[in-house]
Amino acid sequence: MKIKHRKSLIIIIYSAALLFILYFLVGVWIEHKIKDALAELKNDQIQVSYSSVHVEPVLGNISLKSAEFDSNNGESGTVEKFEILGLSFWKLWKYEEIVIEEVALTNANIYYSNKDKKSVKAGIGKPKSFDLKIEKVNIRNAKVHVGIDSLQKSFKTSFLIQTLGFTQINSNNEIASRKIPFSYGTYKGKIVNVRTALDPFHSFELRSFTMSQNRWLADSLSITPLLSKSAFSDTLTQERDHMRLDGRHVQIESPELDEVDDRLIFNSSFLKLEQFSLDIYRDKRLADDLSIKPMYSELLRTINMGIAIDSIELQSGKIEYTEHLEKADHPGMLSFNDLSMAVSPINTVQPLVNSDIAVRITSKFMNQAPIEIDWSFDVENTEDPFSIKGNIKNVNASSINAFIKPALNIEAEGSLDALYFNFSGDKHTAQGSTAMKFDAFDIQILKEDGRREKSVLTFISNLIIDRKEDKGIVNERDIEVTRDKTKSFWNYFWLCIKNGLVETII
Repeated sequence: MKIKHRKSLIIIIYSAALLFILYFLVGVWIEHKIKDALAELKNDQIQVSYSSVHVEPVLGNISLKSAEFDSNNGESGTVEKFEILGLSFWKLWKYEEIVIEEVALTNANIYYSNKDKKSVKAGIGKPKSFDLKIEKVNIRNAKVHVGIDSLQKSFKTSFLIQTLGFTQINSNNEIASRKIPFSYGTYKGKIVNVRTALDPFHSFELRSFTMSQNRWLADSLSITPLLSKSAFSDTLTQERDHMRLDGRHVQIESPELDEVDDRLIFNSSFLKLEQFSLDIYRDKRLADDLSIKPMYSELLRTINMGIAIDSIELQSGKIEYTEHLEKADHPGMLSFNDLSMAVSPINTVQPLVNSDIAVRITSKFMNQAPIEIDWSFDVENTEDPFSIKGNIKNVNASSINAFIKPALNIEAEGSLDALYFNFSGDKHTAQGSTAMKFDAFDIQILKEDGRREKSVLTFISNLIIDRKEDKGIVNERDIEVTRDKTKSFWNYFWLCIKNGLVETII
């Protein structure tokens, strides 16, 4: 019996040793194949180096440590650890399917410098078909840098992926040719310290961005000017907006990115921006920018990405606009405090469903006078029709003098109980009416040096106002406005109000 037990033990030991050797040889063979595959990438102008490759054939695990990659197309980076877990070697060999339980990437720096893509060499056929299925993808601590900013000598965009996970990743030749080269089930992640250059003069920053298939949340976003106002003006040859934006939260519900007919589509049930402040400065002493400015409807109609958002809200906002005119000693300033905005559904994907967009705005003009605006426009109509109506109440003359004095060369005294306006038009002309209610309101026509001019025109202006009917209600209809197409829509709107004021009070 002892001899039989001994023989059985020897057989077990030799079998185990043989299995261990086979396991070792299979691992070595797979490692060799992986090294060969990485070496062959050089033929595709990609160089890869690493400190070690470890393979566990039974579990289907492959681990690559301290990897570096570089390509002639501008992609490069380092990865501390890259793992493929649960790879089915059997399906890969038998069915040429890449089936993986998990892909994990940890502590990476990835650079993409936007170099010109190299053309595909003649004679190379279609890529070999593939079928990729990954149950989970997890990324931790990956810093991404995109695009070279030649002016700032840095990357245009950078951000840190703290965590990012996907489930049910699938791809093949057909899917890989799309703008989103894979499909997925669920996702969840957090990206921090986002910074990108909007233009040579402004940068955009975002402290944190958390995401899932149910909701996106952005915290502490900002647009920051890179130059002071005076340095900005000294740099320019044409007028341009100097901007500063600070926003606390952006909330996006039910976000979804899709692709239809080679076009990206963004869907959301609700988008909200709250507690934001926007400062805009324009130096009108510079030459005008005479390029044609599109209406908002045209911008939405011609944007490359399709947009379908059920509703948009802006809450607790402030906008301050400052304009320095040629002959003015000081800039004129307008402010809109406690600003709220509600926007009806925007749909550029199925415009025939509803191409009209309605915007409701409430605010306090100069932090003092309540203002209400109802604005609508048609996205699909190429004539860009719109209507805008509203009112502003209880306006102290001192509140508006900061802007109308340099803009209209007039100065007001007293107060306006209410100003009503109602205009409609298209991208060429607008027509409408204004009505003004007041108890005591005087107008002074100013000389070019800013001093009051006791002229016959001033006397007649106030005489007309004083003799208006209905205890200070002044109505003017059939006001015509021709749009300056080199200016924005808001300049167009201001021309409507300005022409209404001039015809009403003078």
